[in-house]
Amino acid sequence: AGPVLPTFDLVRVEADGSLVIAGKAAPDAKVELLVDGKVIGAATSGPAGDFVVVLDTPWFATTDAGGKFTLKNVPPGEYWLRVFQPSEKLLQERVTVTDGKTTTINLSR
Repeated sequence: AGPVLPTFDLVRVEADGSLVIAGKAAPDAKVELLVDGKVIGAATSGPAGDFVVVLDTPWFATTDAGGKFTLKNVPPGEYWLRVFQPSEKLLQERVTVTDGKTTTINLSR
């Protein structure tokens, strides 16, 4: 048997022009999005195989087994944090990132 190919369950263009792509792959698999052989986005799927790639920003993450994740090197400013799994509802919250500080957000269903 060959590699398990990912499925793309959600492709959405946000108001800011960024492209959100989510889907399922084998657990802990590296998923790369290619255009003409060039990698334009990548993610590692979580333990359940879920992944999200947001193009037009360098920030993406997958959750650990407890649903926690970290985004590093986000410049100070105001952002919308949007978290979703294709089979669940979208969770979102406005976030302020302050230089030199850790911002912790708790989202719940």
